Amino acid sequence: MATIPNADLTAIYCRKSRKGDKQQITVNRQKRLALADCEKLGLSVDPKNVYIDNGASAWLRNRKRPGWDELIRAARRGEIKHIVCYHPDRLMRQPWDLEELLSISDEYGITLYGRVNARNLQDPDDRYALRIEIAHACRTSDDTSRRLKDQKQERAEMGLPNGARAFGYTPDGLKIIAAEAAIVKEIFDRFTKGETPYSIAVDLNRRGITTAKGKAWTESTVRRQLQNKHVAGICWHNGQEVAVGKWLPIIPRAQWDFAQELLTFRSAAAQKKRAKNHAPRAYILRGLVICGNCGTSMAGCSGKYYRCSRANRQDGLKCARIMQAGPLEEFVEDAAIELLTKLTISPRRSRTGAVQAAENEIAEDEQLLRDLHDMWKNKEITTEEYRKDRREIQARIRQNERKTVVKVKSVEAIADLIGPGAKAKWEKLSPERKNSVLRFLFSAVIIGPHDSKAHPDSIDYGRIDIEENELG
Repeated sequence: MATIPNADLTAIYCRKSRKGDKQQITVNRQKRLALADCEKLGLSVDPKNVYIDNGASAWLRNRKRPGWDELIRAARRGEIKHIVCYHPDRLMRQPWDLEELLSISDEYGITLYGRVNARNLQDPDDRYALRIEIAHACRTSDDTSRRLKDQKQERAEMGLPNGARAFGYTPDGLKIIAAEAAIVKEIFDRFTKGETPYSIAVDLNRRGITTAKGKAWTESTVRRQLQNKHVAGICWHNGQEVAVGKWLPIIPRAQWDFAQELLTFRSAAAQKKRAKNHAPRAYILRGLVICGNCGTSMAGCSGKYYRCSRANRQDGLKCARIMQAGPLEEFVEDAAIELLTKLTISPRRSRTGAVQAAENEIAEDEQLLRDLHDMWKNKEITTEEYRKDRREIQARIRQNERKTVVKVKSVEAIADLIGPGAKAKWEKLSPERKNSVLRFLFSAVIIGPHDSKAHPDSIDYGRIDIEENELG
């Protein structure tokens, strides 16, 4: 095949709908075939332009395809001229994905290469053929989905299992694994005798026992195990009990029903206790407090603390950093009041010379775009020349627009609070307004480590690091 110009603007896309599906060609093989095709076509591929979605459906409307999304973003920036894939249905299985790609091609011109053909996305015949191919792929996926739903319904009505492997059973869901079944019985027995899902999870992890997916137990996974209908021999489909399962139950139905009643009762009792012991509290630092150990947010807890959001994890990512809410909020409020007292409303800043120059260049380039369009409309330049020049001008405009962005927050938004009377005004604010102003003034409140020798409830203000926003 002849060498194609702009070979450096080439992307490869590989996708497999489900990991482990032996009927589909692997993404690694798709990549190897695509690289071989690129060599025949005279195209060179930058490694950063290889986009892969392994185990991602292109048919589901709520699908997540990071590789595809990044490919589209690169194409919108004009960085992609050629797309090489195993087959167009690896790239798209919904008509709107094709239309999105076609709209981008209208501006930049893109050619799509499969194993057996090449499609120029600006050619009407190729666009027509692609629309038919993608519509057919979409219809095939619709038919497959319908058949799978019907099969699951039929299996459920026959008393056969559907879905992922249940802990305690083999992958087909029909045979009991004795060692795991013993753990299932232990979980139900301990729970019905009064133990909490959290304490059970801690003990299982201490003994090195993992879930069906090989992960650590958590309070939530123990709770889901207690709610699992499969261990009681219940065949469930679309939110309804449809049959008695054709597999041996691990837990008698009466014991399983009792566990469900206990779960409901304890949940309601816990909520009632929390409501009684902890009056609703407004955490005015919500969205601001950050754990200095793991970098995650610290949320209000028990009406008394800000606690790391990883506190309940049962793996190596667990983090137990905590800080008393009252003293922390008072410290940050004092810092905010001091800052508000010192602030003044300055006259609006005049544009710097660099900003003014950038705005002038933007105006000139916008006029050039209008002139260029007139030249193309009057057929003084070709469409290819028009697109090339327009991309260059638009790139200059975007670059200059970034120079005109003001990166400081104007204090005019909190003009009613600044000055000598800031403290008195602050005390009259609602918790919601305080949170809003604090987020305006500060970007983060970072909590450092607690002195291991100090009392757990002692206050070390040296742990608190407040990051201020730039104000002007």
